[in-house]
Amino acid sequence: YPQDSLFSVMGSGLKAMISFYGIWEGLGVIFRSIRVGLKFSPIPKNSAYIYNVATDENYRGRGLSPQLYESVHRRWSKVGTMKTTVDVEADNHPSIRVLEKMGYENHSLKTAGRPVTMYRFYKNLSS
Repeated sequence: YPQDSLFSVMGSGLKAMISFYGIWEGLGVIFRSIRVGLKFSPIPKNSAYIYNVATDENYRGRGLSPQLYESVHRRWSKVGTMKTTVDVEADNHPSIRVLEKMGYENHSLKTAGRPVTMYRFYKNLSS
């Protein structure tokens, strides 16, 4: 984005986030995003970033997350995306299991003396 429109884009995103999550949870999401941005390197070229995949409690255990990921993988592969990237909270064991079953690899940075709170997973789409 051009620098003069960056703040309006950020402001509209903040408004949308607060209207969706509410003020306190929205600020927590922003905090997690900043924390992730500081901890990990930028997303590689020809790569797509998957953000905030969630399944409603009433629909969990039906294999919907893998179906969603596969649909996204097929679509992105058609337009030349080579790799997908997903960040997951370290204690989100159900999401980690789904990603590992789908062939994602954990490429998290280990921090000396600090607890790891986020994991970064990659999957190559060109096979």
